[in-house]
Amino acid sequence: MAARGRHGRDIPRLRRLLLAWGLPFIIENVPGAPLRRDLVLCGAMFGLPVVRHRVFELHGVRVRQPRHRLHPEHPIQLTGGGACHTPRRPGIGGERRKVAVAEARRIMGMPWATKRQVNEALPTEYSAYIFRHLEFLPT
Repeated sequence: MAARGRHGRDIPRLRRLLLAWGLPFIIENVPGAPLRRDLVLCGAMFGLPVVRHRVFELHGVRVRQPRHRLHPEHPIQLTGGGACHTPRRPGIGGERRKVAVAEARRIMGMPWATKRQVNEALPTEYSAYIFRHLEFLPT
């Protein structure tokens, strides 16, 4: 998880550089990263079968927080380590289901991506949502 690794330690330094830059910015990372939770997105918010919570720190902009819907009964988990599978969840029967890379690409809206890229990326719906609802704050 990037929040605990080198990238999580880089966030305060990145924030200082961006603040010194003086323009609006958005920083994204995983839950647990040292970010303000100005916006949290999940695949369920967009009807996706993937559970991929991401936290966004906003500076100089505002984005409306969508309502968090229930996760699908058998969500797909795409992990940075390269695994594509359905996670084991208490109360839900069945074993983990392997997800083909082609299916992961389709879900993520990234038909060109490698398995690693699909596992590291945000669903395209997250960016589309942010850009559709982005409001710049007065300076």
